[in-house]
Amino acid sequence: MSLEALAPWLVGVALLGPIVVWPVALVSTLRMMKRVRTLASVEVAPRERWPTLSVVSPACNEEAAIGQSLRSLVSQDYPALEVIAVNDRSTDRTGALIDEAAAADARIVAVHLSELPPGWLGKLNAMAKGIERSTGEWVLFADADVRYGPQALRRAITYAEQHQLDFLTAMPQTDSAGFLADTIFAGTGVVMALSSRPWRVRDMDTKDVFGVGAFLLVRRSAYLRSPGFEWLKLEVADDMALCLMIKRAGGRCDVVNGRGMISLRWYESFREMTEKMQKNFYAIMGRFSLVRSVAVAVGCVALALAPWLALLPQAPLPLVWLTVASQVALVVGTLLFSRWTGRDPLYPALFPNVALLLLAFMSVRAGVLGHRMGGITWRGVRYDAALLQSQQRFRM
Repeated sequence: MSLEALAPWLVGVALLGPIVVWPVALVSTLRMMKRVRTLASVEVAPRERWPTLSVVSPACNEEAAIGQSLRSLVSQDYPALEVIAVNDRSTDRTGALIDEAAAADARIVAVHLSELPPGWLGKLNAMAKGIERSTGEWVLFADADVRYGPQALRRAITYAEQHQLDFLTAMPQTDSAGFLADTIFAGTGVVMALSSRPWRVRDMDTKDVFGVGAFLLVRRSAYLRSPGFEWLKLEVADDMALCLMIKRAGGRCDVVNGRGMISLRWYESFREMTEKMQKNFYAIMGRFSLVRSVAVAVGCVALALAPWLALLPQAPLPLVWLTVASQVALVVGTLLFSRWTGRDPLYPALFPNVALLLLAFMSVRAGVLGHRMGGITWRGVRYDAALLQSQQRFRM
C-alpha cells in the first residue's frame, strides 16, 4: 500500500485519541460535579457538643501567608479548636509570626523544628510532630497559606460525621496566578476527573483515592488504626498517600468541593509553579524516570496537537466532525470545571490544548532535572530517587 493510500488511515489513528478521551473526560467531569458535594452547601445544625478539632499547619518559609492563614483559622466560630502551627526549619520570619500569633491567642500552639531526622521528608516530619502535639478527636492537616470561609470547620465536621467518615479532603478555590498558570489549573480539571475519579473515593470496594494537601481532615481513631506517618515519611504525594493509608486501614473517605470555604493562592506565576512542581512531576507522574516523564509529555503533546490533523485533506470527513465534537467537549468540560471550582477569571479555560502543551514542557523539564540530580530537592534537602522510589506508596 502506498503512503498516499495509507495517509487517511494514519491521520484517522492519530485523531482517535482526542476523539475518545475528551468526551469521556466530559462525562467524568459531569459525574464529579453531580456526585461531589460542595462544602458551602452543608447545613450546620445546633448541637450540644462539638468534637475537639486540632488543625496542624506545617510551615516552611511562609512569612507572606502564615499570618493571614492563622487569623482566618482563629476567627472561625468552632468551639473546640486548637491550632498546632509547626515551623519547619524556616529561614525567614515564619517562626516569629507563629510566636506572635500564639502569644495573642491561647488556642495556637507553636512548634519549632530546627533539625530534620534522617529518612524523612520535611513536610511529613512536621505533620508527624504536629499530630503528636495535638489532642483533638479530629485532626485537620492544612497548608500554611489556606484561608477559611465562614463556618468552614463546622461544615466539614458536620459533613464528616453525618456520613460517618474517617477522612475528608477538600478541593480548594485558587486565586489567579497569571494567564499561563490559570490555564493549567483550568485545563487539568477534566484530566483529574478522568484519571482520579474523586467521586469513587467513598466506595470502599474501589482502590480510588484522592487528597489535596490544603485540607486533609482525619479522625484520630482511624489514624491510630493505620501505620501512621512512619509509613508515609518519604512519600512525595503525601496527600494522596494519606487517603490511601486511611482507606487501607478500613477508613471511610470522601471529597468535597471547597469553593468559597477553602481558598489559597498556590503560585504567583507560571515560573514559580514550574519550579515548585518539579518534584511532583518527576516523583508522581514520572515515577522517578526520565523515560516515563518524556512519555507523559509525548502523550500531552499528541492530545493537544492531533486535532490539527483534521485540517489535512487526507482526514476522513466523519472523523473531522468527531474531532470538532471532541474539542467542544474538552472546552465545555474545562469551562464547567472552572466555574464549579470558583475559578476567576474563566478565560484561561478556553485554551485547554495550551494547558496540555505547558504540562508537557513541565514534565520534560522535571524529568531532565530529576535525572541530572538523581532525585529531588525539597525544603533545602536533596533526596535520592532510588530511596524515594523504594518508599513510594501512591502510584498513578
